[in-house]
Amino acid sequence: MKITWQGAGTVLLESGTEKIMFDPFIQLPGGEHPSDPNVFAVPKDVFITHGRVAHLSSVPELIATTDMLVHCDQAAATNLIKMGVSMKQIRSIHQGDIIPVGAMQIKPLKGKYVGFGPLMVLKTIFNPRMIKYSQNILKWVKLHRKFSKNHNAFAYEIKAEEKVVLILGSIALDERTNYPKDIDVLVLPYQGSGSLTKRGTSIIRKLRPKMVILSHFDDFCPPISKSINTKKFCLRMRRRMPDLTIITPQVGVPIDIEEVFLKQAGEQAAELPTTQEKEQ
Repeated sequence: MKITWQGAGTVLLESGTEKIMFDPFIQLPGGEHPSDPNVFAVPKDVFITHGRVAHLSSVPELIATTDMLVHCDQAAATNLIKMGVSMKQIRSIHQGDIIPVGAMQIKPLKGKYVGFGPLMVLKTIFNPRMIKYSQNILKWVKLHRKFSKNHNAFAYEIKAEEKVVLILGSIALDERTNYPKDIDVLVLPYQGSGSLTKRGTSIIRKLRPKMVILSHFDDFCPPISKSINTKKFCLRMRRRMPDLTIITPQVGVPIDIEEVFLKQAGEQAAELPTTQEKEQ
């Protein structure tokens, strides 16, 4: 199994010959990782965590140039249809559904969307970057009007190759949902809150993943977004949970999950004392 972060909340998951994508987004001008259209032509099945701008707004454009099949909730599906997307390319899904893609099983769970707090809104508005990227403001406002009504969210549990992966679309969990614990991989968005460290730590403690892959920490739609430094958070998690593998990925570079686990097991074995050392 391989997981590739493609900027913003866009994640590509590969198992065998099957490839699925989550939240494809074409970055706005000045974005930290300009989008390569070829990236979005790879998967046929695409899953949407929620219907906000950076998760759904690129779908109408991508649908026109690919044979993409979009899996999303009813509210997002209705929004896409209003924008002219063919019903043939949309699959409305619900919490608890089991969606097979090859040998993979994808299960949507209730997620939670975290919106900007008042302080973050003020910091964003009163920022010199508003002038530098003023050309993006009007486009963002138009997109926000179209893609701001749906506050529902999915988290996706994926089972493949005897592994369990949980992909979140926002740095939050629904309090009433029983999420799988002791999972193999958690894909955690690290943006959109004034208390990222606190929220991230709480989620990791609750789910107890073996591996965390961060996403969404780049400046994908300036000036609304910003680049987040993940180093302090990663160091903190490694100190508090030394057995946890936490990765800040590079855009477009696949992470081979099995290879990472094998490497980690080898490093842990090398650190174990030999029988002779124990006796001494």
